Amino acid sequence: RRPRDVDGVVYAVFLARHAPATDEFPFPHLTPEDFRAAVSDLLRALRPDRGGGVVPEAAVRRVSDAADVNGDGVIQWAEFYFAGTELAAVIDAAAEKSGEA
Repeated sequence: RRPRDVDGVVYAVFLARHAPATDEFPFPHLTPEDFRAAVSDLLRALRPDRGGGVVPEAAVRRVSDAADVNGDGVIQWAEFYFAGTELAAVIDAAAEKSGEA
């Protein structure tokens, strides 16, 4: 089962994986490498009963392409929050459909 506080989980994962602001990106963000690790961390946190593992690169790329709203190549907090909460909703729907909810 996923945790009750999805917002808190998404925020904690972002904080654990983000890169600090730089001259190029003057805001905390996830680089492509950080994002891949963060998506895997997020899925492990949302479905701890499913074990661990790394999300396949092609799947991460599809999520990243959808999340990088402004196309700057990094994922900002708001982009990660949207992607994370949407992933949680998809996971919940799939679990409900399969009878695991």
